[in-house]
Amino acid sequence: MPNICRVSEYSEYESFASSHEKGHFLQSERWARLKSNWGRVFLLAKDSDGKTIGAVSALLRPLPGIRRSLMVCARGPVCDPGDEETYEALLRALIAEAKSRRCYCLRFEPELLSDDEKVRKLLPALGFLKMDGASGDRHRTVKASALLHDRAIGDAIQRGDRLYDFRGVSGYGDEKSPAYGIYRFKKGFGGDLVALAGAYELVFNRKVNDLTKLGQSLLKKWRRVKV
Repeated sequence: MPNICRVSEYSEYESFASSHEKGHFLQSERWARLKSNWGRVFLLAKDSDGKTIGAVSALLRPLPGIRRSLMVCARGPVCDPGDEETYEALLRALIAEAKSRRCYCLRFEPELLSDDEKVRKLLPALGFLKMDGASGDRHRTVKASALLHDRAIGDAIQRGDRLYDFRGVSGYGDEKSPAYGIYRFKKGFGGDLVALAGAYELVFNRKVNDLTKLGQSLLKKWRRVKV
């Protein structure tokens, strides 16, 4: 089993995560700096010789007043695709961190394809539940997002990036679906459709988790009425 340790020097973490083939911006220290009001966790996995073989980061969104947090890990862990031992060790260590920091839930969005064996076996074995979500939009006809994506893709090409992640699509394959426009918009840039595993939750405090989601739902409804 690899040795899992907390990161004391961010440069060591960033050097590994940013250069690895499975590295992702959402697993970078740069992303954590953008979320300056969130807590952060950085872990490294090392072999018996002390060589870094894996990494994972997560952000913690605190709930005011009750000393509980939501831990979010997106597009991690970062390690060789075939190194299942390191992958599991990092994920188990992250769960332990979530518990020790009094998190009410760990939300996990892995960089895994939907048919990956880890999705079918490892995640359920660790207690993760598949979650669903939805979002609204405003000023849809302005299409400013097309220009923003075009600029971002151009910047990515200039940097030499190998991948531009559009995140999720809805309405795939069904032109009658009200969400088909999301798929058409993103597909219009010429990318490939890749089915990832989606988002999972490991809930440690069901009551706090349910109340938080209820509060978020009521807040969204209130904002719609206010507008």
